Amino acid sequence: AETTQDLVVRESSRVRADVASALGDMNRIAQESVDTRGALVNAAQAAADEQQRRLVAVTEAALERHQRETSAAVDSLAARIGDKVTTALLEQSPSRTGHTLSNALQAP
Repeated sequence: AETTQDLVVRESSRVRADVASALGDMNRIAQESVDTRGALVNAAQAAADEQQRRLVAVTEAALERHQRETSAAVDSLAARIGDKVTTALLEQSPSRTGHTLSNALQAP
């Protein structure tokens, strides 16, 4: 027959084994949590890097478009000014045209 002491020893061994198993499970879960956190941090960093890359690409494209539009506007304005200057010069008498050109060349 099993004595009380035998029962206590057997139950103590079973409880120790259960505790050891639970500690092992806790350690495994903790490691999975660390691994999951690391994966989430890596995914978040990759998403942030991709978002930054896209933002840079969109910004560069917008800047290039703005530069082209500005250049075209400046060219158009210069052509219109040139046309107006040419028209104004042609409408003046030859002596007045020479005087106007002379003044324009002396201007700072």
